[in-house]
Parts: sequence; structure tokens; C-alpha cells
Amino acid sequence: MSDVINLHDAKTHFSKLVDQVAATGKPVLIGKRGHAMVQLVPLPQDRTAPRPLGLFRASVKLL
Repeated sequence: MSDVINLHDAKTHFSKLVDQVAATGKPVLIGKRGHAMVQLVPLPQDRTAPRPLGLFRASVKLL
């Protein structure tokens, strides 16, 4: 794992951290006073794919 990033620095550079995590796939630890509190992780790639219609397929009319 990586070092813990200070919460203030994470707020300041949040967009850059998100881009870094998405590009590398490595999680980033964010915390206070050197103690990790949260972990920023990328979503699996299959979660970003469109989901097929399921339960209400018959009640939805596609154009």
C-alpha cells in the first residue's frame, strides 16, 4: 500500500487523486495525523458497462 495522504491535501487535490487511482488501479489511503481513515479505490471495469434490462423488461418500451 501507499503512504497515508493528509485529508487536507486530499481535498485540495481530489481530482488528481481520482485520475491517479483510475489510471493505475492502486488504492490511495487518506487519513488524519498519519492514521488511515478511508481508502480511495477504483471501481471494477465491468461496473461501468450498461446494465441489461431485467425485472421490468416487459413494462419498459424502448424507442
